[in-house]
Amino acid sequence: MSIIRIGGIDPSLRATGFGMIEYDDEAESINVLHCGVVKTPIKFKKTAALLYMIEAMIAISKRDEWEYCDNVLVEFPAAIYNSPIKNNMSDSEIRRNTIRSFSAGAIPPVAGVAGACIGAFQRDDRVIPIYPTVWNRARKKVDTKNILLEYLGSPKDWHWDFPCPSSSEEHVFDALGMCFWMLEEHYFKYPDA
Repeated sequence: MSIIRIGGIDPSLRATGFGMIEYDDEAESINVLHCGVVKTPIKFKKTAALLYMIEAMIAISKRDEWEYCDNVLVEFPAAIYNSPIKNNMSDSEIRRNTIRSFSAGAIPPVAGVAGACIGAFQRDDRVIPIYPTVWNRARKKVDTKNILLEYLGSPKDWHWDFPCPSSSEEHVFDALGMCFWMLEEHYFKYPDA
């Protein structure tokens, strides 16, 4: 009998989702062991929000249950720069455009949270940064949610570490979706086709 535990982290500046799935390959059962969303209080802006989320995720990484994960997948943004750099731009235009594109939007703070999670959850090279399009195979969120509901059952039966408002539920589905992808790719036994 082999028990596999996979954790997933869906980083965000305002609502970071996390989840852990346990798979028993002998019984062929799969369960959600832990899941939740860490929400940044609305009063925190910019750097304060980033630091709050990083500190909260570091605290979660120190919980005993994360010690027993075979892998932890952390979603990492696929792009850092939003604005294109064109060949005919002057050096000053490139600097201005780079500074604006890097400091604007949500991608850099999400990358900061993702990087902090990679460091915090790392034990024995078990953390795997993963791009969204790799694990979700470019599916729509509703399709991922439906697959997870089919295999993991109703969210009301999952072990929630924190209450999760429905507006933040997608972050938990993404975290668990990464876990499910890892199990499907490396552990599930399918009959020969």
